[in-house]
Amino acid sequence: PASAKVAPGGHGIVPPVSLNGAKPRDLYSAAVGRRLIDDNGFVVSARVLGQHGAATGDITCPAELAGVLDFERNPYGCDAPSSDTLWMNYYGFDGTAALAAGPWTWHGTLGLVRMENEVQVDALTYGLPDRSRLVAQHDQAYLAAGVGRDFGHGWHAAAEVLYVPLTVLRVPDGSAENDSLVSFRLQLAYRFAHD
Repeated sequence: PASAKVAPGGHGIVPPVSLNGAKPRDLYSAAVGRRLIDDNGFVVSARVLGQHGAATGDITCPAELAGVLDFERNPYGCDAPSSDTLWMNYYGFDGTAALAAGPWTWHGTLGLVRMENEVQVDALTYGLPDRSRLVAQHDQAYLAAGVGRDFGHGWHAAAEVLYVPLTVLRVPDGSAENDSLVSFRLQLAYRFAHD
C-alpha cells in the first residue's frame, strides 16, 4: 500500500524499463475508490486495490559481483549474474476518514492487504546452482494518518505517516520479534486548474 488517499479510481502499468538489472514483467496495478459520506467537511471513503505481476533480473547475484573473488565484496560466491523472478501480488481494501476545516485537512486510514509474494532464485554460487524458492502469503494490516494544508493559488502541502506492524522470525527455531515499518512522506503539490 503506497498511498492512503482515496481516489475515484486509478490504474497503472509499469513500462518494461530495466533498472539496475531488474525489469518488470506483466506488472499491473489498479484501485477503485468511492466516497461513502461527504457531509460538511467530513468525508468517509473506501477503496479496493491490487497489483499483479513480477520483476526479473540479477537480484541475488548482480552482474557487477559475478566472478569477484574477494569475499568481502562477494560473500555469497556469485559466479555469474542470476536470473531471478520476484512475483509482487497483493489485493486489499482500505477505508479513510477525513476532516476539512478551512485550509486544513486531516485523515486517518485503516487497511488490510493480502500479500502473495514469491521469489524464484536462479543463481550459480560457489559453482553450484541455487534454485531456492521463497513463498510468503499472509494478510497485512496497515494504518496511516496525515495532515494537509491549502495555501491558495493552487498550492497544497501534506504530510503522512504509515505504520505497518510486522513480526519477523529471523532464525527458524527462534522467537518472533517486532520489526514494524514506519514511513513518513511529505508532499508539495500545485494544481494548474484552481480557484
